[in-house]
Amino acid sequence: MGDSDAPGPVIDRLPPLPIRVRRARAGDRAAVLAFASTTWDGEDYIPDVFDDWLAAPDGVLLVALPQAGQAGLNSTRAVALARVAMLSSAEAWLEGLRVDPDVRGRSVATTLQVAELHWAGAYGARVVRYATSETNEGSHRLGARHGFHRIADWRSYGRRDESAADQASNAGGPVGDTAAVLERLRATGLAIDPDARDVVVADLWRMVDSDPTFAAADRLYEWRPWALQELTRHRFLAHLRRGEVLGWPAAKVPGSVEAGSFGALAILSLLEDPEGPDIHLATLVGDGLAALQLAQAVRASSRLPLRLRLPDRAPLLADLGEEAAACGFPGHGRTLHFLERSLAADMPTPEPDLPGLLVMEEPPRQIAQPPPLRTFR
Repeated sequence: MGDSDAPGPVIDRLPPLPIRVRRARAGDRAAVLAFASTTWDGEDYIPDVFDDWLAAPDGVLLVALPQAGQAGLNSTRAVALARVAMLSSAEAWLEGLRVDPDVRGRSVATTLQVAELHWAGAYGARVVRYATSETNEGSHRLGARHGFHRIADWRSYGRRDESAADQASNAGGPVGDTAAVLERLRATGLAIDPDARDVVVADLWRMVDSDPTFAAADRLYEWRPWALQELTRHRFLAHLRRGEVLGWPAAKVPGSVEAGSFGALAILSLLEDPEGPDIHLATLVGDGLAALQLAQAVRASSRLPLRLRLPDRAPLLADLGEEAAACGFPGHGRTLHFLERSLAADMPTPEPDLPGLLVMEEPPRQIAQPPPLRTFR
């Protein structure tokens, strides 16, 4: 899950704490997990991703430490964590911001966010985004301090209590790995032919490009779980050639064998996970009932719990709440808020609130590479 801050208001009650920021090291793990393991009702995902984030080439994992001479604080022990990831060459994503409760209220998150934005700018990002819960008022205030604004509220759809084992049992047979899942989806005819003719490809993109739900999503999609980025024609074609564009048929247009034959389209995101494949629909467009039928078919063929997320009150499922629930895709109660900030020339990267609050142990530089589109073949 991408998020901006641990729950709680961002209120500066004490003098700001001067910090130094550097890239995280393996030796920071114990200190970080001491304050980033029980963030939400005794749970947090940071223990599961810390080691992977250290090694991941698509971003930088940062820690903040007190500057020397701060009474009662160990200047060699991390007191905050944050990650900057590149989703594309122009889009940066902020996630995993955590602050030790012992130093909250001392502008640590605010100053660390300045460091994140400097790293994002060094990567050449033109826009920076992050996600947070609709109830996380502190995260909203933190973003607003540096020019982030809320661009969309997205709602999740799907059963909360269904495990992969339950789904496989109901569907009949083991799940297998990602290759097996993708093969089953292809065998059922859900995956559109990767070698489709150019005229068909043009019609498919036109369907996405003109879709009102896609417009309501600001032309963003959730290719990487819990993160939004722009879906361009180039990326759509790459997904199609990899067999990741799925379709559900509709009444064919008279005189046409191929064009106009889909009532709904989706892009599949399928990840290998230690606990088994994880699947979601990165985008879903078209007619609402056809889209629900497509989602049902993907869940049945994959034998995996399926989730999808759409802009809240998206045209796709307008007035179809009961139908969605009956198909096994009830809407979740809370929404996820997505926030955005430009890094254009008229939105310069911010500086700390006071001189001396931030020391960067190394100049931010372009060390991250956006991940290529995954290939399942």
